[in-house]
Amino acid sequence: MGCCYNTSNVVTISNTNPAVTAITEYEFIEKVISTIPLSQRDLIRRIPSHYFLTAYAFYKNAQDLLKHERFEEAELACNNAVDMLLQYLHPTHYIFQKILEIYTDSCLRREHFAKALCSTFTCILIHSEISSVDQASLSTRENFRIIEYYFRMG
Repeated sequence: MGCCYNTSNVVTISNTNPAVTAITEYEFIEKVISTIPLSQRDLIRRIPSHYFLTAYAFYKNAQDLLKHERFEEAELACNNAVDMLLQYLHPTHYIFQKILEIYTDSCLRREHFAKALCSTFTCILIHSEISSVDQASLSTRENFRIIEYYFRMG
């Protein structure tokens, strides 16, 4: 994963009224945090909102770029999101697994199997760090995707 920020991937939430913007940002962040396993939510709340929103924008942009088969740009957006979040989170945080899933998908579609394999193993390691209570709360689909990546590479 690189460390080059591409500012064209950054999306900001803007409004003429700063109070409305702050409420909107808070509600948006809480909505995203609600999708993260319980044991890891407090760590996310410690990230400054502008970092979190920018990293999330990179993540969503990577998803969109992947849909349009713009693989190199999707991988760069993933790199940027990871670089921003690594300043505040341990590398085994669940959120990195979600970003790496997009990265792995892109690598597989470009047939960069060595990169995809490294990314897959990282996803598996992150998944093993999640508490058993939180693992049970993850959807079957999320668990299946991690296993699917592993077997696609084998």
